[in-house]
Amino acid sequence: MVASLMVAAQDDIPHWYYIVFRLGMCTCCGLIIYILYGYSGDRSLGIGGTLMILILFNPILKPRYTREDWAMVDWIMAAIISLWMIYDIFLFIKRRIALSKAKKELKDLLMTRREA
Repeated sequence: MVASLMVAAQDDIPHWYYIVFRLGMCTCCGLIIYILYGYSGDRSLGIGGTLMILILFNPILKPRYTREDWAMVDWIMAAIISLWMIYDIFLFIKRRIALSKAKKELKDLLMTRREA
């Protein structure tokens, strides 16, 4: 959803859209950092990347870029976020498969012990 909002920002849109977009991005990034911090085992790269996005899109200390520069930033960030989501979905599926295999092995082990 965020990636599509970034791509939609390429059109000639009123200034309030960009302000709301920056607030939304900053809020989402802050929430993601908070969630990832709870699971900080192997997610330090995710926390660092999200922190960089939060700094870039923060509504208080805005970096001054031209419209063309922001268009490039939006396309790059949309691509990064899309790839990140695909990677996270892949990891989620991989973990679910591993969990289901572990459950099956545990069930088989318990069945063999009951038979013995």
